[in-house]
Amino acid sequence: MSDATGSKSTAALERLGGGELNQLVTAFFSRPNITFLLDEMPFAVWIKDINGRFAGANSQWLIENNFDSPQDIMGYDAYQIHEPVQAAANVRHDWQVIEAGCAIKTTEQRDRAGQTEVVHTTRLPLRNVAKEIIGIMGFSSSTVLDEAHPNPGRTTNIASIASIASDTDPLTGAGSREALDNQLTELINANQPSSLLVVSLDDFGVINDSLGYAFGDMLLRSATKRLTTVFGAHLFRHRGDEFAVVLPTVDVDQLHGITRAIREKWRQPMFINDTEIFGSISIGLAALTEGTTSDIVLQNAELAVHEAKRSGGDTAVIFTQEHREAADEELSQQMLVRRAVANREFYLHWQPIFDTETGSVLGCEALLRWRPAGGSLTLPAAEFFPFLERSGLIVQVGRFVIDAACKQHASWRAMDKINVPIPIFVNVSNRQFESGTLADDILNTLQDNAVSPHQLTIEIDDVPPGTANSAMVDALKQLRTAGVKVAIDNFGNGNATLASLVELPIDVTKIDRSLVGRIRPGQDEPILDAIQTIVRSQGQVPVVQGVETEEQLTWLRSRGWDCVQGYHLAQPMDVDEITDLIATRLATRAHPT
Repeated sequence: MSDATGSKSTAALERLGGGELNQLVTAFFSRPNITFLLDEMPFAVWIKDINGRFAGANSQWLIENNFDSPQDIMGYDAYQIHEPVQAAANVRHDWQVIEAGCAIKTTEQRDRAGQTEVVHTTRLPLRNVAKEIIGIMGFSSSTVLDEAHPNPGRTTNIASIASIASDTDPLTGAGSREALDNQLTELINANQPSSLLVVSLDDFGVINDSLGYAFGDMLLRSATKRLTTVFGAHLFRHRGDEFAVVLPTVDVDQLHGITRAIREKWRQPMFINDTEIFGSISIGLAALTEGTTSDIVLQNAELAVHEAKRSGGDTAVIFTQEHREAADEELSQQMLVRRAVANREFYLHWQPIFDTETGSVLGCEALLRWRPAGGSLTLPAAEFFPFLERSGLIVQVGRFVIDAACKQHASWRAMDKINVPIPIFVNVSNRQFESGTLADDILNTLQDNAVSPHQLTIEIDDVPPGTANSAMVDALKQLRTAGVKVAIDNFGNGNATLASLVELPIDVTKIDRSLVGRIRPGQDEPILDAIQTIVRSQGQVPVVQGVETEEQLTWLRSRGWDCVQGYHLAQPMDVDEITDLIATRLATRAHPT
């Protein structure tokens, strides 16, 4: 490319402003042979963005309008290209397409070089993956009326290419979502036994984030080629990284056989720009039934895909009514939780941590509780916490917990009957680290409530070795540098590993109740003894959770475990109860924080 051509292209892109349409146009014109095909068409083809600015055109359009290249028009509107009357008519027709949301055909008479032409134009809305209109594609041909036998025009060819454009996904060349909807509707109306199969690429988001969206687009095109070897021309791109195909069977054995073949083929590596990609896919299947709609079938297949991914991916799931009922229950619960957040129905209970030798209180753990509006029952976090995490509301609720705990700490400090500060423990979800602001939120809250960072310990769930992301590790280091302590919660529950005690910046290790349940009076428990040795060797403080009997407490005391928590000593309490307990039994030593 010459310097002149390069600067010309840059100027054109600056006028257009980039965005979704520019990406869509680039993807469309980069399809194999598409530029050659459009330039060979004996009618004009053009593309505009949602604001009426030109984003591309074929050779016939450029010749008819006296331009040398597509770069000469990119970013310009109709009034900068055509005469005012023609420009106004074009703008009016473009907005008709946008408002109607469908293809519109128009016929107009124009005077050109002393001749009268009849111009036949088809305009189509261009949509992004969310089915939002982001531009318009047009196809035009003309008939000269001055001839004795006027050419009837090329409307058949225009209709053909317009049909191809609307039925084809511009990025991958697979069938479009619109074409998939049409096929599903036809089969449902005909009551033909069929099934919809939806394929979702596992970890596509990770690849996009690590290697870039351009690489992700290439992966989607490679995925299309691989799936086409199985399904031929019957493949559709449903949305994002999901593809679909309609199968002429509802036989379960046949469907399982098909999914096994696809997954086996997918286990072979793909090579993209000399990068070897290994991946897996999740598959959802749903039967087409009489009396339903294409949207319902797609929803059912999506629910099956979701179940496949929740099971770890690389599997196939056939939709059943139980999946729908579970989804409905999930939605109902999420709506209740969202209402609880809006109505401030959450509050805190507290559970103390005790010294095994003196029985004094060493600290208090804040526990989230929910009393639904109009209800009398208090719900523990285990019953609604999963919904908070899945919906992302845990970030908002997590801020409330930290703020409420710090405010309570300030309230205790103001009481004459509590003469030393009380260390507090607050649980933090791994999901909260994804916000990127967790450390700053905590430190700001401490400052706003005049709470010393040394009085706060945050408890985190264990993560498998090597999977703690940089955002989490950086946040933990920032908090510890400021003086906040970090505890790993439920260590030994089956997910935790000893490597976590070394990899993560930890001050306190809270032992899971499942290990305490192994204690037998008069018997050794080598796992607990080993954990205590390792934890102390790392300079960490061990706290045993789930102590429920006097025998367990006696055994732990005899083995040197001096920090414990559990129902045998105290159940979670409301603020008045815990305040009275602190006032009489608060320890004067700093252990365990």
